[in-house]
This record gives sequence, structure tokens and C-alpha cells, in this order.
Amino acid sequence: EASKDWQAMRDAVAGWTEERPGIEHEAFKDPESATQLFRAAQRRQDELRLRELRQDVNDILNSLKDPMSSLSATEAKAELQRCAKLVREMLRLG
Repeated sequence: EASKDWQAMRDAVAGWTEERPGIEHEAFKDPESATQLFRAAQRRQDELRLRELRQDVNDILNSLKDPMSSLSATEAKAELQRCAKLVREMLRLG
């Protein structure tokens, strides 16, 4: 189940660290090495988080463009600010 939920992935590898991130070594080439598994978990976590962020941004934008929306100007501004924050997080994740 963790492979489908970025927060569960984060929790599954909580406390794991990589002493020298990005460094390649012969031992890391084994797909079953702890380093490879850790890096794969981090990539998967980012992929899942990006997917969730995209959905959240789409939901916000869809609600803002809905002609039947009853959002006040203040609420719409808050939603746009939340959308901008989510987009910044997406950019940070790559």
C-alpha cells in the first residue's frame, strides 16, 4: 500500500539517510542494495506527491472557473494563494 501513498512512503523510509547523496559506487549498482532501494523510494515518493499536487491544483482552478461558484473575492484570493504555494512545491520537487 505504501507504494501508492507518498506519506506512507515517507513514513516507510523515515530515519533512513544516505551519507553521500548522489555518489556512485560499485556496490550501489546492485538493484537490491539499500542505497538503490532508498533512492527508488525517494523518487517514488516525489512522483506520488507531484501527482497529488497536480490534482489539487486542477481542483482549485476548476472551482475558480466554475460559473456557479459562490466564492467571495477574499475566498478566491485565498484559493489562488494556495494554488501558487502548491505550484511552488511542484517546482521544488521537479
